[in-house]
Amino acid sequence: MKQFLLIFLLLLSGFTSYGQLESGTLLPGNIRTTDIKGDSVDVFKWLAEGKTVVLDIFATWCGPCWSFHNSGYLKQLHEQYGPQGTDELRIVAIESDGTTAESELYNSALGNWTTGVKYPIVNNHTFSSLLKISFFPTLYIIRPNKRVFEVGSYRGNNEVWQKAMFPKKPIDLLTISGMTSRTFCNNASFDQKPTLLNLGSEDITSLKRIS
Repeated sequence: MKQFLLIFLLLLSGFTSYGQLESGTLLPGNIRTTDIKGDSVDVFKWLAEGKTVVLDIFATWCGPCWSFHNSGYLKQLHEQYGPQGTDELRIVAIESDGTTAESELYNSALGNWTTGVKYPIVNNHTFSSLLKISFFPTLYIIRPNKRVFEVGSYRGNNEVWQKAMFPKKPIDLLTISGMTSRTFCNNASFDQKPTLLNLGSEDITSLKRIS
């Protein structure tokens, strides 16, 4: 079957030089812990079951994290694709500031991070080095083959999230460039070079420029 190359040009952020896990690389280790309710979190287990995993890495004091949290986008994804929906997806929110007490999740200066959240929330900064977290918020999509994609919040861009979580075409590319529409907590150095993310279901071995 003929393979189609789709390129989406979005003026978002270029992910190239600040230490984050590069999109398309394998998850370097398991995220296995318990959430604030005492329930088990085991990312490798979920991936082995064929689930896609979304990681929301945040800090309770981070304004942009709070804005994305309040968008309700992850709640919608959990409802539609989580255990009570199609059961294709698992979402984990990880508070990754080592100085944050668990009580801050319930009563931070920004508000209560647990209200209405049915997916696991973890208060554990030890995974930051594994995931190479340089800033908050960081959002990763991890496919069942353990490939990691750093997608950002994208203001709830359903098309991007859908393609990254559940690839339908063998080859499907996303081009990301610029720094005009994202805000971060923590200091980080950025290059504004375009990055190609493979959102398809097969590896890309070559590209052809079409003028």
